[in-house]
Amino acid sequence: MKESINEHKSMDLWVFMSRTYHSIAELRDAESRKFGFPRQPYILFIIKALGNNATLTEISRYTFRKKNSVSELLNRMADKGLVIKNRDPEVKSRIKVSLTKKGLKAYEKSTERETVNELMSFLSEEEQRQLECCLELLLDNTLKKLRGDHDKVMLPSQIAAESSSANRPKV
Repeated sequence: MKESINEHKSMDLWVFMSRTYHSIAELRDAESRKFGFPRQPYILFIIKALGNNATLTEISRYTFRKKNSVSELLNRMADKGLVIKNRDPEVKSRIKVSLTKKGLKAYEKSTERETVNELMSFLSEEEQRQLECCLELLLDNTLKKLRGDHDKVMLPSQIAAESSSANRPKV
């Protein structure tokens, strides 16, 4: 930790980040419920970004959630008709997930909703770049402490660009 930031300031920043995340998530969840979408609409983005053909393992890695937790989310999404889970014919133990027509429609509607865009519009482009840079540094440092060596964390927009190539991106 840098010496210029004391313990109390670090804790204040942590509380700020935590409260900001939870407040934005609460707004996004309320918006999702209003339209009948899953509570974690980012899963739709991950599946879509991976060419609408994602494995349970890939979703788990990209979302930083355990496989059993992702599997439960996907089961609920399947019950709502948003995704289809199939066994991979090449590797029987692998589950492939794709969005249904209803899931693709939910994805499209989810991109139209304004909560996050509205909140981020309060920041200038420069402030958004600074925020992204700071968050990337914090996440990178956290992952180094958790996992040691790790690949760069990819955002859904980056995943989509990478997955359009022949090779799947590393997670």
